Amino acid sequence: MVMNKKKSQTESLLYLLFLFTLILFVIRLYNTFSIQHSLTGGIEDEGLLAIWLTKNTNFFQNHYLFFPTIENFDNKIFNLFQYNWLWYIANSYLVALFENIFSLSDKYFANLVRVNNLIFSVISLVILYLICPKQKISPKINFIFSFFIIFGPLIGFWNISAKPDMAFLMFEIFAIYLIIKNINKLNWKNILFITLVLYLSWSMKQTSIITSIAFFIYLILKKNTIIFFYFFFFLTLIIVTFVIGGETYISNLLWLNAKTNFSLFHFLKLFFSSILKILPLVVLSLLILISLKKEKKIQIKNNNILLFLIIGIICSTINIILSYHVGSAPNYYFISAIYLLIFVIFNYEQIFLFNSNFNNIFNLSLIIQIVLIIFVISGILGKTKPHHFDQVQEFKICTSNIKTPIYFSKIDYYRLPWIAGHYEKNPLIQNWFYDRQYENQDISKTPIFKFIKNGIFQSLVLTNDFEQKFNLKEYKLLKECNLDQVYKIYIKK
Repeated sequence: MVMNKKKSQTESLLYLLFLFTLILFVIRLYNTFSIQHSLTGGIEDEGLLAIWLTKNTNFFQNHYLFFPTIENFDNKIFNLFQYNWLWYIANSYLVALFENIFSLSDKYFANLVRVNNLIFSVISLVILYLICPKQKISPKINFIFSFFIIFGPLIGFWNISAKPDMAFLMFEIFAIYLIIKNINKLNWKNILFITLVLYLSWSMKQTSIITSIAFFIYLILKKNTIIFFYFFFFLTLIIVTFVIGGETYISNLLWLNAKTNFSLFHFLKLFFSSILKILPLVVLSLLILISLKKEKKIQIKNNNILLFLIIGIICSTINIILSYHVGSAPNYYFISAIYLLIFVIFNYEQIFLFNSNFNNIFNLSLIIQIVLIIFVISGILGKTKPHHFDQVQEFKICTSNIKTPIYFSKIDYYRLPWIAGHYEKNPLIQNWFYDRQYENQDISKTPIFKFIKNGIFQSLVLTNDFEQKFNLKEYKLLKECNLDQVYKIYIKK
């Protein structure tokens, strides 16, 4: 009787968790798509511009530059491809398709990229829900957990961003689904399909390699001879991609010129905030591990699925370790959350039978999670509104008649061609890698300084902090744009 009452309380709290997760996501969705030129956070302008160029030009094939020099500078944007090739190409085709179907212009370009991510998210939810058989967990509880992970505090903000994380996560989840469904019948046909899906995940974002490694380790531990087929097939796909991409593609893909700074404070802040965003899952995982140790009801060596999930959890801690560097974000924790979720739902129905206090502990974690979500909704914690500019049109008018090529100094979204209106020759955008490579160096030693000194650019759009750093002998001040801050426009003498 007491157990049934506790179970009922838990289910009620889970329904509340679903309700507030849904409210949070709907608010985020509204705030994103109700603003025409919105940014959902992070460095989206580079990715959006790269997709736009892939759709409208042959930039991807012919201008995969890393850092330009005076000699090779040809009025093109450089080093925009931080991620892998499929992310840009897939989005460019999907955006073009939607624009043709609904007769839309590039005015809605950013919104359509976010729609693509939303589609990837919904597909991820469906696959995640299908992974666990009904006898392992109630379908309702399974759906609530899956929805909470995909659209909840940790991942929800990324569903509507212009970044590749939901695309690679969709393929990662699909690969996990295929592995679990075929765990006892891993023949070469199944391995072929799994490898292709894992390659597609990697082709969206190069850091998406966790499940590939976890599966490789699993095959080694199971002494499955098919491991050789898997390893050489996957490696062949990567090598062929490198050969086609060429030297600059490899350099860019592997971030060979990237400068990395580390911060313990940043790591701890990110770690604990990410834990709080999936607190019920973390609590349940710990309870499951405690029960497994005490009851010894499951022998890992005899349970293929459990073995694979534990390997996946261990491997996904690599991403957590990598989040030690400055610039890391909650997306480093996505795949870990997915493995934790699957681990939980495969053991959920049995966990509360081991200890009567487990229900109380889990219920407390649900209450804390619900309160935290309410705080985000109310604006006390976090944010639901994307970054955006209300003065896009004014900026567009102010810069409409200046000559190209143009250099913009860290003005982000204003620089995009469909915003700025400069379609023929696009402005040069200095990227994330560039900023970090030269952030603490004498600006006179940077490529940008040399370009400006040699009068490469026809126009400069500078904020006050950048204006003071350059010797503008080759340029004269044309006008100022007083918007959210002062933008000074210089033209070549």
